[in-house]
Amino acid sequence: KAAERLGIDLHTRPLDIYGPPVVKEAAQAINKMQHRIQDLIRDRTQMLAAISHDLRTPITRMKLRSQFVDDVQLQAKFVSDLDEMSNMISEVLAFARDEASSEKKVRFDLTSLLDAIVEEYRSVGENVEFICDLQRTPLKGRPISIKRALNNIINNARRYGDQVRVRVSAKGQQVMIWVEDDGPGIAEQEMEHVFEPFYRGEKSRNRDTGGVGLGLAVTRDIIVAHGGSIQLENRKPSGLRVRIQFPLSASSSQ
Repeated sequence: KAAERLGIDLHTRPLDIYGPPVVKEAAQAINKMQHRIQDLIRDRTQMLAAISHDLRTPITRMKLRSQFVDDVQLQAKFVSDLDEMSNMISEVLAFARDEASSEKKVRFDLTSLLDAIVEEYRSVGENVEFICDLQRTPLKGRPISIKRALNNIINNARRYGDQVRVRVSAKGQQVMIWVEDDGPGIAEQEMEHVFEPFYRGEKSRNRDTGGVGLGLAVTRDIIVAHGGSIQLENRKPSGLRVRIQFPLSASSSQ
């Protein structure tokens, strides 16, 4: 059970050391493994953030130098490429900050969080519908991280579809969230690949449509870290359905 918890949440509390010698040795080994993995990820994240941060300076210099290019069309292409690089760096830095986040787990209401997210889209004229017959869906987790994950899913649906529907229901001790759109969907062979960091199923190099491929990777990491799961499936005749499942808190009440 301790190994399973560690596989879901790397920052889970270390094991207490007690019991027969063989049990103590096993607990100490798991705690040491957890510490080593945390150190490895922290070093990787710091290196990623440092490289991304340091790239900002030469990009800024290149933007300034591009102003001296006489060919207007060539200058516009330089600036466009540099702007895309800046956006990629910003997204990588956001990813690194999320990896290094020390947000504490608290009990919060998922229904209220989703309602607030949808209302933010509706307030700027987006066609996003929210369907939920539950008064409360208490979860224990990191609400800022969960909000980021759900925002990524809804924003992807909004980007590729004209209509977006968010539904919430509960079954037993599980809460299910469906986010549906009427866009083109995803090719079956790409269903798993879209969760890989920096993978872009959308082939265009326009960041406004394709992004740099970190959104869904971060989203799945957040959901899995909360004991949840995420699945994608195409709708008929067109569109995509994202199904997210979380375990309800023990004190959950509808």
